[in-house]
Amino acid sequence: MRYILIVLSIVSTAGAMPPLPNDIITEFAQYSGCFLIKDLKSKQVQVFNEKQCQQEWTPLSTYKILNSLIGLETGVLKDANTIINWNGEKQPFKTWEKNHSLESAMKGSVVPYYQEVAKRVGKERMQAYINQANYGNKIIGEQIDRFWLDGPLKITAYQQLEFVEKLYTGHLPFSKTNIEIVKDIIVQSKTPTRILSGKTGSDYDGKNVIRGWFVGHIKSNGRDHVFVTNIKGKNNAWGRTAQKITYKILEKMKL
Repeated sequence: MRYILIVLSIVSTAGAMPPLPNDIITEFAQYSGCFLIKDLKSKQVQVFNEKQCQQEWTPLSTYKILNSLIGLETGVLKDANTIINWNGEKQPFKTWEKNHSLESAMKGSVVPYYQEVAKRVGKERMQAYINQANYGNKIIGEQIDRFWLDGPLKITAYQQLEFVEKLYTGHLPFSKTNIEIVKDIIVQSKTPTRILSGKTGSDYDGKNVIRGWFVGHIKSNGRDHVFVTNIKGKNNAWGRTAQKITYKILEKMKL
């Protein structure tokens, strides 16, 4: 780890990326959180809370990025408009209780849609693509429709950062067409000079939301950065809370 810190210090002399805000800890409020950001040109990485960034968590709904790619590559999904019908079962959110396309399922983080995708892909093909993508600990176990929510699949913030970097630099084992489809459906906001993309994930323990992810990419003023935020707390540690924290940090960095 000492060596890594030295490398980061050397790279930082290039001045390619604004420094993390001095008051970054205040953005996390009552949560324990970590933040990673990488400049894809200079390869400079900045980190807040190194220890938490090295901890393994279930990827939760951030796995929808890879699940979408695998669904498209295997032909289970044809494009962003592929509809999977609601099975009629009651869901935690009313917005899930209808037919969804890939695009709307990503935007609404619709778990049943992606559970059906995983079932249609099957364990053998799912495992093969996870191995090829080198995603997290690469362990999916026997339950094909829950492994990214309950485990055994786990991933660190550093591994999330590596995965998102590969997505935006074309180093994943998927066709360019399918990668572009997925990149398009995770766009959060877009202006002539700035495109921000990402996916949230939230962990519910049966009573409270105790962990949240937000992973993504920002293209601002001609430069590309990938980032990861995760938070944990006793309650309300939603992925959308991690998302809001990320937005505030990026704003302070003028990205």
